[in-house]
Amino acid sequence: MRVCTRIAPVREENLVPLINVVFLLLIFFLVAGALRPFATHGVEPAATSSIEAGGDPANPIVVALDGTIRVSGAVVGLDRLAGHLGALAGSAPQTLHIVADRRLPAGLMLQIVESLGAAGIRDIRLVTIHEAGA
Repeated sequence: MRVCTRIAPVREENLVPLINVVFLLLIFFLVAGALRPFATHGVEPAATSSIEAGGDPANPIVVALDGTIRVSGAVVGLDRLAGHLGALAGSAPQTLHIVADRRLPAGLMLQIVESLGAAGIRDIRLVTIHEAGA
């Protein structure tokens, strides 16, 4: 006696919904990352024409034209800046970004950098705006 058994056809997995979800997540993270506001508190950074590629500064020090220094949104005086950032230098080496107004006097900027050096911070970068024609 013959027994007929049917072999079920092998179904391929449908990956289209998974690809759609991954694509939508990719778009979401690209837009969310690009639209994150960069709070400079009215500071107009200097312009450069050629810059090396760098990441977005996570928590920059913002220096306004009147000399107001903001660290993590809090106003810090120049005399307390080294003490405020001293704990930062004790951790792993880290890049510190400064967003300074382009009209800030060079003497004040030099005092800020010297204060950061006194706190033990050695990797300091000035954030600028890239302008093609500058």
